[in-house]
Amino acid sequence: MTDDDMTESLAAKSDQLNSADLSGPITVTIKEVVRTGNPKQPFAFHLEGMPGRPYLPNKGMRRFIVACWGPKTGPYTGRQMTLFSEPSVIYAGEEIGGIRISHLSHIEEPVKRGLVLNQKQRTQYTVYPLVESAPTEQPTLTDRVTRVLAWFDSKGISQAQVEAHVGLPMAEWTAEHLAELNSSRESIVAEGSEGSA
Repeated sequence: MTDDDMTESLAAKSDQLNSADLSGPITVTIKEVVRTGNPKQPFAFHLEGMPGRPYLPNKGMRRFIVACWGPKTGPYTGRQMTLFSEPSVIYAGEEIGGIRISHLSHIEEPVKRGLVLNQKQRTQYTVYPLVESAPTEQPTLTDRVTRVLAWFDSKGISQAQVEAHVGLPMAEWTAEHLAELNSSRESIVAEGSEGSA
């Protein structure tokens, strides 16, 4: 009789760059842009030094990219952008966080335009010129875990509660555990709220 651990099989597949992966702004270089076949995120920006973790810009950020660089993706290769995590990004009516662009190379002045926040709200948003540089060092797993725990703490969920959900102490978490947390964090918050009621 075997006694295998199924925990790893439960982890969500994380095949893209997520907002929780960013412990701070990072400047990245575009390796290539390919179609995904997903109508909501139709383009994947593959990045230098980040194999298997492409950036999938939402419609708002794609509009800025087209406004700044034009609609054809061929010239994007080798260009740079600065990405950051914006916790207030709303999807399907819930504040889940997302990735936004603060700077783009190959523009000479700031580009300002409307950005849709939800069905009822718009705001003015600006993308600034980026002086080209080498890509910044990517956040370590420890940095990413710290950021995720800080997010849970801001929602009133303790580290002990998150560790209980994962089934392992924080020091033993892998990238797969982190991906699973990212995909289920709203349900964890909901469960924590019910438990404290």
